[in-house]
Amino acid sequence: MGAKGWGGDRKADDARDHVTLLSRGFLDGCNNARVDVASLCFGTFDRKEEVMDHTCLVVPVLPGKEDELRAFYREVDGPRQQDYDRSEQRLGITKEIAWRAPIDGGSAAVIYIESENFEQALSQFVKSQDEFDLWFKQHVLDISGLDLNNPPEMELPDLLSVYQAKLSVAT
Repeated sequence: MGAKGWGGDRKADDARDHVTLLSRGFLDGCNNARVDVASLCFGTFDRKEEVMDHTCLVVPVLPGKEDELRAFYREVDGPRQQDYDRSEQRLGITKEIAWRAPIDGGSAAVIYIESENFEQALSQFVKSQDEFDLWFKQHVLDISGLDLNNPPEMELPDLLSVYQAKLSVAT
C-alpha cells in the first residue's frame, strides 16, 4: 500500500487521540485527477475501552462525473447492497457514509469510515480480488481517477486540534 506512518503493529495506546489531516499529495498518482482539494483525516478514539478508527476521505470527482457518482452510490445502496455489506464486514468496517460536496470548480466525494483498524481494512481492500471489491475499485477509478488497487504514497502531517464532547449522565 505504501503509506508512511501507517505501519503494521500500531498499538491502540500509542494511537489514541491521533488525528491527522493530509492535504494535497493524496491524489498525486490518480491518473491526472484534479488535486486542488484532497484530504484524509484519521483518528483513533477510546470509548469504554473500545478503540475505533475514524477516517474521512475527500476525493475530487473528475469533471462531468457527478451523475456517475450518484448512480454508483444508488447501485451500492440498492442492487449491490448485500455484496457491499459482505465486503464491509469482511474488511472490519462498521460504518461508511458518503456525500457529494461542492468544491471550487467541481465536486468531491466525502467518505466517513469507522473501523477497528483502518490501516488493515485499507490494506485488505487494496489487495482484494473479490468480485464486488474489484467492481467498486473500478468505479472509484472511473469517477475520481484514484486507483485503489495501487494507491499513491501518503505522508501524514502533525495533529493540530481535536475536540470531542464529553458524555454526561443525568442524575
